Order: sequence, then C-alpha cells, then structure tokens
Amino acid sequence: MIGIDVSSHDGYNGSVFSRSNTESCYHDSDFVIAKATQGTTYKYNGFKSVIERCKKDGKLFGFYHYAGGNTPENEAEFFFNSVKPYIKQGVPCLDWESGQNKSWGSTDWCKRFVQRFHELSGVWCLIYIQASALKQAANCASDCGLWVAGYPDYRNNWNIPNFRYSISPWNAYSIWQYSSSNELTDRNTSPLTREQWLKIAAGEGEIDMTNEDVNDIWAFNNFGEGGHSSAWTNLIDTNIRIQAVQAECAALTEAVKTLAESKGADPDEIAKAVSDAVTAKLEKIQLDVKVGE
Repeated sequence: MIGIDVSSHDGYNGSVFSRSNTESCYHDSDFVIAKATQGTTYKYNGFKSVIERCKKDGKLFGFYHYAGGNTPENEAEFFFNSVKPYIKQGVPCLDWESGQNKSWGSTDWCKRFVQRFHELSGVWCLIYIQASALKQAANCASDCGLWVAGYPDYRNNWNIPNFRYSISPWNAYSIWQYSSSNELTDRNTSPLTREQWLKIAAGEGEIDMTNEDVNDIWAFNNFGEGGHSSAWTNLIDTNIRIQAVQAECAALTEAVKTLAESKGADPDEIAKAVSDAVTAKLEKIQLDVKVGE
C-alpha cells in the first residue's frame, strides 16, 4: 500500500489540501496519517476534518502525536483524550524526532509513552523514527510496530526505491516514509494489507510479517557470512570489487603493450586482443538471486 502523512503544513481547508501536490497524493493513497497533537498543549485544528474525509472516502487512516519531551505519561494522556473518538478505528503513532523535543536522546521516553497510551486505549502505537536513531526506541520493538523514516533521495513519485537500512531490533517495518518529495508531501509505503492495518488499529495483537523481500533475501553478505546485511550494502561492495578488477585490467593492458613493443609486435593490436578476451569473459558473469532457498 501507499500513503501520506499530513499536518498543518499541508494546508487542509476543510475540503481539500491547499498544497496541490498533497491533494494529488491524497487521491492516490490507500492510507493517510494525520497529525493530532504535540507536547501537552498543541492540537492540529484540521485533524478531525482530515479523518472524516478519509472515512467518507473509504481510506485507511492513522493519527500521530509529535513528542515534545515533557513527562511522557502526560503527553500520552493528552494524545489519548484528543483522538479518543477514533481509537480502534485508526492506527495511533508516536512521532519521535529531534526538533522541538527536549528529551531527544532518551532511551526510555518512548517506552513510557506507549505503555501509558496502551493502558488507556488497549492499543500499541507505531513508532515513527529516523533509521539512524532506532536505538532510542529499541525497547519498544517487542510491542510496537515500526514506522521508519529514511530517504534514499527526494523523489516526488510513487516509484518505491530499494530499502537500504538496518532496522534491528525490529524484524520488519510496518510503514516506510521513503521521501519528503523535496518538502512537498511525505510519501510512505507499507507491506501491510488492509486487514492487517485494521487489526493493528483494533489492538488485536502482533502482525505476522517479516519483510522477507527486505531482510531475508540478503541475510548473507558477499563473503558468505551470516548476519544482517542489505541489498544496498552488497551492491556497494560489488561495485567496489568491479572497480578494482577494472583497475587491474587497465594495468595489465599497459603491461602487455609494453612487453609487445619490446618484442617488436604491434602493442595496440595485442592490447586489443587481451581487452576483447577479458570483455568476453565479463559478459558471461551473471548474478542470480534465488528466493526461498
């Protein structure tokens, strides 16, 4: 599935988003996650109208609280009271970022927040967090799904890039925010089905999902060693190896030319013959990716 997350920056006027890019993305989306609250005082005044539009249009929805770094239990209660009418209908999320967050760097704030919210609602929040900061919310992995932010680039389309991030201790992500579209619209992808989304919203336990296409296929690196690797890491390693081979071939070609010239042969003709032979061998090299073996 694909979807967007929105806040006051997207300018919802009660019927459409004033940002034409966001409005267009809304129509494409399977799900929409709207900002509800921040800290202990801020409420996004467009929250309810966005959610009601989603319900009218039959879209899946969620809502998030932006952490301000105050007492986590107080923020969880503020969030719960603000989204209470939509509990068990949409997916709740905790947005953990560095900006305007006085507790950024804490490794127990997120845990305390989600525990309190779960006590009040019976539902576990997804954790929104950048891939480089997962350790700050690592102790939530056994209870909460992961909404990971990682931008390989800033594309403004639905062509999903290759996933290249380690997400340990999570085995899988529930949502990946893969681009901000150069600050136009936050774009997301999710491997969840509609039924799984609704199951998370209802607080009906864990989802059996492993993102096998992201993690398991690349469980071994190019040296045959076990442990988490990634498609991106392996491709970088492969590219480095290819560049090294190309450098060695270039050096060998120069050596052959020098040797041929010393023996009275045409160095360019000999070098071409060697180059053609190497090229023919390289063209036969294939990379086979086998899934499920």
